[in-house]
Amino acid sequence: MAMKKIILFFSSLCLALVVVSISATIAFGVNGECEKTLTVYASKQEQEAVLDILPHVERECVVPGSVTPFYYYILYDKETAKGYKCGDAIALSPVTTGGEHSYAVSLRNLQYMGRSQPFYSAVLVVELKNGKAIRQGMEGIDTINEEYPDELMSLNYADFAEDIRIKSGRSEIIDPRFVRLVNVSYVGTCFYVKDDYDEFFYLIMNTIWDVNVTNGKRIIRVGEELERAVDMIKEFIENDGDGGISSEMTETVATEFHPATGDYSNIELYFGVNIDDFKTHFPDAFVKPVIWPYYLSGGIFLFTAAAVVVVLTVIKKKKKENMAPSEIAETREKKV
Repeated sequence: MAMKKIILFFSSLCLALVVVSISATIAFGVNGECEKTLTVYASKQEQEAVLDILPHVERECVVPGSVTPFYYYILYDKETAKGYKCGDAIALSPVTTGGEHSYAVSLRNLQYMGRSQPFYSAVLVVELKNGKAIRQGMEGIDTINEEYPDELMSLNYADFAEDIRIKSGRSEIIDPRFVRLVNVSYVGTCFYVKDDYDEFFYLIMNTIWDVNVTNGKRIIRVGEELERAVDMIKEFIENDGDGGISSEMTETVATEFHPATGDYSNIELYFGVNIDDFKTHFPDAFVKPVIWPYYLSGGIFLFTAAAVVVVLTVIKKKKKENMAPSEIAETREKKV
């Protein structure tokens, strides 16, 4: 009877500890994330984790709050010859084709690698996999002339929010909740906007390897415009392969850029938000904050199970020591 009580006690203890551990995991999710909101920006935890990766000289030049998760969208897949069709839902991928999570960081006045003139503005892209930074790439504008906003190298939504508002025909700046930073295949780096009123991509920058599907107007609305962009990409691939853009596709219309107004250097003041309320986009990018509850519950379970085995072994040994020789012999005969 005593042995049964001990087994029952340790079993109950084991179950209680596992339940507590699982409850802690659930509580972490509820209190830490579920009450928060996804915006174009990284959560406070993500921002701090990304900044911790950067060297001091770069970290000091980061625009506060500008760390932004990068999503990816395959508008046209050359291998399968399939692309977006009018009516398709836009499904953004949180990782690159190689499985990396990426974050863009906007910087100002960066003195880089002994340059005599600092970068007026720069963008640093940090890629992570399994919690480790695997690559850091940087582009910068080597100018200190702030009168030319088109020369601004930035992926900070605050820098483009006013231009997006005007070009999309809005009366107010679009809430950061409805915006994502996306790398669109064959098009370039864009902000993807989707709310109750509209859905479109706003082109921030492209490279010589991308197709100029906007002809300078920057905004591509989801639907017929986006499907036409796919047709342009197909034509580009058929005519030129992967090199260069044909002259017919590089003709652009001149468009005015509308720089941000107000205190856009502080995203909390500019958008009326609180970084503490931002939800984490890519928890899988940071191993430790995600897996510790499961290691804890598993460790507790194994520790408790081991404790039960030890206790049962001790009880069995003590019982044997207290048994008379005749009882020991009788027990052996029953086993045989």
